[in-house]
Amino acid sequence: MHAFVALTTEGRVFGHDTFNIGRSEDRNRLARRASAAFGTVLEGAYPKESVAHDLDLLCLWVIREYEQSQFEIETFEPAETPPRASPWTLRPYVIRNAGTILFGEQGGGKSYLCQAMAVCLSLGLNHLWQIEYPAPVVYVNLERSKESLAAREYRLRRALGITGATGVSYLHARGTGLAAVVASVRTWGQANPDGLVILDSISRTGLGDLVSNETGNIFVNLMNSLGCAWLAIGHPPRGDKDHVYGSVMFDAGEDVGIQLLSERQDLTRGVALRVVKANDMAFPATSYYALGFAEDGSGLTEIRPAQAREFPELTSGQKMSRLQLIRALLENHPTGAASATEIAEALDIDRSNLYQVLNSSAFVKLPKAGREQPYGLAQADRHH
Repeated sequence: MHAFVALTTEGRVFGHDTFNIGRSEDRNRLARRASAAFGTVLEGAYPKESVAHDLDLLCLWVIREYEQSQFEIETFEPAETPPRASPWTLRPYVIRNAGTILFGEQGGGKSYLCQAMAVCLSLGLNHLWQIEYPAPVVYVNLERSKESLAAREYRLRRALGITGATGVSYLHARGTGLAAVVASVRTWGQANPDGLVILDSISRTGLGDLVSNETGNIFVNLMNSLGCAWLAIGHPPRGDKDHVYGSVMFDAGEDVGIQLLSERQDLTRGVALRVVKANDMAFPATSYYALGFAEDGSGLTEIRPAQAREFPELTSGQKMSRLQLIRALLENHPTGAASATEIAEALDIDRSNLYQVLNSSAFVKLPKAGREQPYGLAQADRHH
């Protein structure tokens, strides 16, 4: 257990250090250095042995008491006010107080789209997504210059018909890792529990090798400690655009995973958002957006919802999601039902990876046939 410890009085600092407070050598070193800086009068009133003893007591209290007091074990009382009727911050991509990772190829429009989400959420605009109420947003910029983000917001205001301020807050820390800014962002998140933190991007967090499970766990733990919803931008591995680059812990730690695919047509970029992981929600249909750019190179001029037929290459290049594959299998099955084992064998999918999808609202459990549990399409989904 490490801590930052300072010995001060009346505005004077006699010593400070960050160290393992369980190690007596580190405590004694700080106590000696502080005592040596006291001067004759203070040293007579506060002997170095007392300084070392009090520092021991302080660190022992921290270890035994402080950490144990940080979390409270509680139950929910029936009379308590129920949570918000809707769990959504920005539907269908951001769940209140949960984590989302959006990944896609370089230059595909991720940052533009996420900054558009920030603007729409801050103002409560339903131009592009379902937003039930405005919420504060902070955009943590580890990737680009401050001027670049300012120019992009100007273009977004113009494209969305916004004349005043957006209310989006920005933390600009280009060239700085996540660990350096997380305390500031956590303070913001705890003051804005209904808000959203957008992180641009995972590849700039500086936490270590992204393929390491330790790095993935550290990242998720830091983001989950913010006290509000978060949306992080990631990139896929080279030659494989179907998952975010890095440890499987990134996939495990997200509540919602979004794959962004894009197609360029002259001055318009088509963008598809496909949910590839969904905790506590049904998998939504793929959504399409069109981003128009000025011919003179001055940037974005338009952003709007689009139809799949506008971007045939984009739609033809998509893989079917597991939900779509299972739905198609059951729709064409002679009995309209199949067990997890049958589905796994037919689709060549690991059976353990099926249950999250099968337990969604798109499917229902049917009466058992022996030991096997068959699944069928939910009534509302049969004519999807």
